[in-house]
Amino acid sequence: MVILLFNYRFLINSFIILLRTKFFIQFLIDTIESVNLYDNRSNVITLIDNNFFSNILNKDYLIVCNYYKHWSPECQRFSYLFRNFSEITRPWNQALRLISVNCAENLVCNRALKNSDVLDDVEASNFPIIQFIEPKTKEITEDIGEFEFFTIDDLQSFTIQKIVSNEFLRQKFSLQPISNIETINDVCKILNDENGLERDGDQPQQYAIIEPFGSYFGALLILDLLPYRNMIEIKRFISNQNLLNSLFSNRIQLPIIVEILSSCNYRIIGNVNNERTLRYEFVALIRARFRDRIPSNDDILQKNQKLIDRNQNEIVSSVVNHYNLSFVDLHNTLRYTLIYEVSSRNVLNAKQLAVLKRFFQVILAFFPFDNENVKRLFKRMTGWFDHRKSNHSLSVAKYLAALKTSDGFLKPMESWRHCNGTRPIHRGYPCGVWVLFHSMLANEYNMTKNDPNAKPKVLPLMRSYIEAFFTCYQCRRYFLEASSNLDEQLIYPNSSVLWLWLNQPLKIHHYPQSIKDYYF
Repeated sequence: MVILLFNYRFLINSFIILLRTKFFIQFLIDTIESVNLYDNRSNVITLIDNNFFSNILNKDYLIVCNYYKHWSPECQRFSYLFRNFSEITRPWNQALRLISVNCAENLVCNRALKNSDVLDDVEASNFPIIQFIEPKTKEITEDIGEFEFFTIDDLQSFTIQKIVSNEFLRQKFSLQPISNIETINDVCKILNDENGLERDGDQPQQYAIIEPFGSYFGALLILDLLPYRNMIEIKRFISNQNLLNSLFSNRIQLPIIVEILSSCNYRIIGNVNNERTLRYEFVALIRARFRDRIPSNDDILQKNQKLIDRNQNEIVSSVVNHYNLSFVDLHNTLRYTLIYEVSSRNVLNAKQLAVLKRFFQVILAFFPFDNENVKRLFKRMTGWFDHRKSNHSLSVAKYLAALKTSDGFLKPMESWRHCNGTRPIHRGYPCGVWVLFHSMLANEYNMTKNDPNAKPKVLPLMRSYIEAFFTCYQCRRYFLEASSNLDEQLIYPNSSVLWLWLNQPLKIHHYPQSIKDYYF
């Protein structure tokens, strides 16, 4: 009886432990996922350090990679556009994949962007960054740039140009337009002589897209209907006057869609002034015809769109634990600054090198150290910079190696305390930068208030650091505007402390409503 009771209690306790473990693991998974701007409901694949290169090199499709930092307001705003673009291009998956990398958490960004001039600008880099990786690529090249697209149409236009200009994709999906066609009989002959992919069962329905030179309408339509490749055949034809005369006696607006019937008979499927309307109506027609053979994703897409719209307009109402100022936030900021922000480029130019050297000096002088090992790292790195022979440039790889081998250490990242937000994408590092410099300004005032010849060092360093390294564009822009005449404003010993306190609202007032943390 005693043995049975013991076994019963053992089983109950084991079950409780397993249950707690399950919830703990799920909590960890949710925490990891929540720091990313793209979840598994979107059509954007999230990669990390360990699996990045294996998922982008030597593939059979074009890859559009979004490099972002989850705390950046520009990246948060762009993520809505990129997610919507991923839903629009979901049928293109055979030719296009969208991926993302959180550069606030993964150092692979520096390796992936090593050939780009974007990371070697005089000022800090602007995230998000978009990179197009061609099919069959064995090594990432320089096809990269800071984000310059302002609408989904702009991003779609640039992407379709990349797809059509790639010979491998152009041949694989028959995206090349055919020119010098004189009559509709020539169109019919080309379609009937086509020996493309094997078809399922019945003869595929055949369509000709007749469009002007330079149009991408037919290419968009082919990509939209890639899931139906085994049931329909679409070819692009460049219009000319003879071809149009064989079809119509009157002038007609291009593009047009022609269905080729048996014995080279034909009928006009669509011709409207609005290309977008013609495209969507034809796609809807094909989906309706083959609904029984391919399950429609319309319900899924509508559900995802509702989720996206809800995320864009939601007002966060969750409860946030409030903490006082914490050394955890200060050490998080130091580590993130010196490893992730500084390494967001390949080479430090003379200006960036001078700012980084001053950063170590000012931290050593005014940071409220609570750990001698951390202080020793800043002391050794300050000496390392002083003994360097060249001040013109420095590779980030050498800098990181020196940081790693210096006698001392940076504390590992922990959960933010005072700077935690309602979601991991809110507050965090930008708040930490403010807290770090606030604490040093207070220390500087206490240490120099009795010295009439003392000149402010912390706030000028903050301005230089934000200009050279801070990758939040809006934060940087408004701070630099507000601090453009610091020398005239810093008159009294406590001017620096008061100035930063008065200008703190600059952090949030200019952000769009959709990316503000409403709890703060």
